[in-house]
Amino acid sequence: MKQLPDDAGQLLEDGDYLGVRTFEQMVLDRFPELRGDPDVAIGVHLCMAALARLTMEAVCAGKSKRATDVFDFLDQVLQQPNVHHDIRDAIKQSYVVPSELMSTVTGQRVWAAAPVSVRRLLDPEHEQ
Repeated sequence: MKQLPDDAGQLLEDGDYLGVRTFEQMVLDRFPELRGDPDVAIGVHLCMAALARLTMEAVCAGKSKRATDVFDFLDQVLQQPNVHHDIRDAIKQSYVVPSELMSTVTGQRVWAAAPVSVRRLLDPEHEQ
């Protein structure tokens, strides 16, 4: 945290909260196969889109465990104190579309096993 001049308050910096740069590094640490994806380093919404592609590719390949790993990772991120609102917004706006996910049997299983914290962000009215 840095004190702003003229008693204007405090500036929070990465380290005081879980910010975008920290999130992007966490994604690469947890999912090293995304290291070659340029979207991961461009911004949080494109990073989330890369996670969405990873999830949907796993679902289409019938690999529910891999898709569930991404949901579990996002849940772990959301459980951290001081998660920057841009990360929550990116999950809401740029991660998977529940109806597309549930268009397959594997996707239905993944959605059913998804943590409530992530399901609420993706579809607040669909809390089954």
